[in-house]
Amino acid sequence: MTPLLGLVAVCITLAVLALVAIYQALPCAHRAFEHPPDEGAVFRCYCYDRPILVTIAGRRTSRPERRGRHARPRAPPHANRR
Repeated sequence: MTPLLGLVAVCITLAVLALVAIYQALPCAHRAFEHPPDEGAVFRCYCYDRPILVTIAGRRTSRPERRGRHARPRAPPHANRR
């Protein structure tokens, strides 16, 4: 009876270790988070057949932000009065 109990204990231990290893291999939101790269940073992207050199550009502030494709200025409150 004792050898069978030892075999069951070893199997349960291996199963628990396998489950822990699988859990650790799963993606986690905290481990996947990376801070955005700094302005002017250069790195290589290996997403395609040939590596691409990517440079992070700064924000453009020379143009004002657009209000929308068909945005019109608001009419004065007295425009619809007759």
